[in-house]
Amino acid sequence: MRVRKFWTPFLCLSAILLSSGFIQAETHYTYAPAPNKAIYFGHISYTEVENDAFDPLVFSEHNLPPKKAVLNFPLGPGDSVRTSSERRCEIQFDTGTILRLDYDSEVQIETILAPSLTSRSKISNIVLKRGQAYIMYKRYNRPEVFQVFTPNASVKLDHNSVSSIKVEDGLSQVWVDQGKVHILYGPDSKHTRTHKLKKSRTASVTPDHQLLMLTGDLDQEFSLWNKDMNANFLELHKGETSLPKPIQRLPKAVFYFAQKYSNIHGEWLWDSFYGYVWRPFYNDSGPWGTWTPYYYGQWHMTNDQLFWVPMESWGWVPYHLGVWVWNKNKGWLWLPGSAFAPSWATWRFFFGPNMLAWRSLGPWDWVTGIPGFYRDQKSPKLYPPYQIPKELKEVVKKVEEGIARNDPKVMEDISGSVREYAMVRAKDLNTPRIHKRLANPGTTKATINSGIYRESPNPSQTAVNLYWMYGTRSQIIQDVLPVQEKLNRSIPRNGNPSLPEFSHYGKAGPATDRMEPKTAIHRFRDWNPDAKVANRQGVVLRYVSRQNVISAPEMSYNRSLQRRNSFMQGRSLGGSYASSGSRSNSGTSSSASSGSSSQATGSTSSSSGAGRGSGGRGKK
Repeated sequence: MRVRKFWTPFLCLSAILLSSGFIQAETHYTYAPAPNKAIYFGHISYTEVENDAFDPLVFSEHNLPPKKAVLNFPLGPGDSVRTSSERRCEIQFDTGTILRLDYDSEVQIETILAPSLTSRSKISNIVLKRGQAYIMYKRYNRPEVFQVFTPNASVKLDHNSVSSIKVEDGLSQVWVDQGKVHILYGPDSKHTRTHKLKKSRTASVTPDHQLLMLTGDLDQEFSLWNKDMNANFLELHKGETSLPKPIQRLPKAVFYFAQKYSNIHGEWLWDSFYGYVWRPFYNDSGPWGTWTPYYYGQWHMTNDQLFWVPMESWGWVPYHLGVWVWNKNKGWLWLPGSAFAPSWATWRFFFGPNMLAWRSLGPWDWVTGIPGFYRDQKSPKLYPPYQIPKELKEVVKKVEEGIARNDPKVMEDISGSVREYAMVRAKDLNTPRIHKRLANPGTTKATINSGIYRESPNPSQTAVNLYWMYGTRSQIIQDVLPVQEKLNRSIPRNGNPSLPEFSHYGKAGPATDRMEPKTAIHRFRDWNPDAKVANRQGVVLRYVSRQNVISAPEMSYNRSLQRRNSFMQGRSLGGSYASSGSRSNSGTSSSASSGSSSQATGSTSSSSGAGRGSGGRGKK
């Protein structure tokens, strides 16, 4: 019997609401490491992980070893997700779009809202390499082409459509549960055809490029599993609490976390100093005993940033949109914000023992620079790498005034927060379930307070460099992956005898030493408006996942149109995953704007053990 380790009822209701048009998809946040860039993410929102050879895996184009697809794992362009013959998983994008993978399936996220070269459209590409995917699509409030590539077709989804797409034995099969999709197929660029597929219809594109109309669902078992995933949410979320107006004005990622989710795992409180805060019930009782943020999870490199992947089922929003503070009577409190960061944590690195330490940022970090303020005045101050989120500016000002007058509450909250460092040896930084490798509190405090070890002047960058240094090898590569491939070959499912080989493990290193990114092959079955121009001119159109851009240096087109598109994209809130905000004269596109969107809200767990008590017991 298969045990579901993590259940995502909130994400399931999100999917139901998508189809009803209830959720407004446009949700803006600022990307804290680069406020002038628009960065888009997805994350693993449901997973079946049992820590064996059948666990789903994530493969990165950034030359990192594959990682287990644990809950809240971040995903971006270039990442691939692979399931085994025994496990499934779910991905949610920050629009609210949900993609679920069946057994023995694999998808690559090729681009997320990459700017078109010849139009105002943004192009989101998913490549279904094998198996079956169930997609509940919700577009951004802007022109977007969301398409799924199969070996012999391209399927473009309409807003609010729900469909299943399956690749098997040379066939590309599509079933529509809601809305409609558009299929592009054909043997070559001069003989392509399109077909609109409506609700409750099924079509198949054969290996010889013929379209056949079928009846019934593609896979009854997978269909029933998806219906079960959707139906169980409402049973787990009975009743809603009214929200304070300040919370309603925050990004919808925070709003829906607050309205549909937070009351299951915590409570909203009014604090006379901080305003409205969220207090998780883990302060009272948690599965790991005494609870502290940034203890239970793992670090992962995404877009050259260390990204915190929390084990807490509700952790996607609180760890990436807001900061934590400590209160002796209420425990840890979350202050929500609209700036998205891979983590809101501050680092320290000690040469000699080669130990890395981190803790949650607090409002006072923008005032004092904690090491110089709390250890000895000769130490350099280490301020947070990100600007103050606009929602916290007033709090930071109050903290600064409180420190100046030596306010007991402010000093008490600061001292309680800054003592909670987590510390590991540098070689253990990329360890899953990192809390099992943490130094004991006595060692941590002794190292930090001793003053005998030299510290790095830029500890966050040191942490990034050490992650690359020690992340070149992985137990998944050495042990799990060969076993998984052997098992999958010996236990075929749905006529899939083997897995494709992956050759892009590559030696990892600092960003300047990594291999150049690979680009996708040219496709003539492509709904991107650029493809028509490229096909007409005989030019190869490439998608470069690492930069989330579309490239066609040889293509010539109307330069006034190009300038108009650049201007419009500069005014909009669109953008790309990791590029610079301009277009080259060669026609190669890069990102073009600031701001971003998010519906991502994390997920819940039926096995989380979260308590319901609200007695306000402080941390011991």
